[in-house]
Amino acid sequence: MKKKIIVIVAIIALVAILGTVLVACNREKDYRKRLQEAGYELMSKDNLESMMGETPEGNENWDSIEWIVGGVKISFLSIATQNYDSVVVVKLKSNDKAQEFYEEMQKDIDEEDNLIVERQGKIVFYGTKQGIKDARDK
Repeated sequence: MKKKIIVIVAIIALVAILGTVLVACNREKDYRKRLQEAGYELMSKDNLESMMGETPEGNENWDSIEWIVGGVKISFLSIATQNYDSVVVVKLKSNDKAQEFYEEMQKDIDEEDNLIVERQGKIVFYGTKQGIKDARDK
């Protein structure tokens, strides 16, 4: 009887661990899906690198990035007014690196561009207020 209980507990623990790992790996896909459903055109990695002003080779911040997703929402009205929503979502490998990246991005904020930076744990959001809201909303 005790062996059956131990086996059942071990199986439950294994399922819980696998579930957590699989959900954590799909987080990037969740942001991509959310942005696409909100009407955003996803940006390529090259576009994101140029937007962030750096290239990955030898840059400590880029080495600490786990994944990056970005998008731009453009409509006929936004083209005419040159006022469009955009967002870049960056997940870093540690909370310390996320804080450093957040602080570095804060320095580059130009209030005239209507851009903000927010941080949630290891994830840093950079973009317009509506862009960040669209990325976060479930």
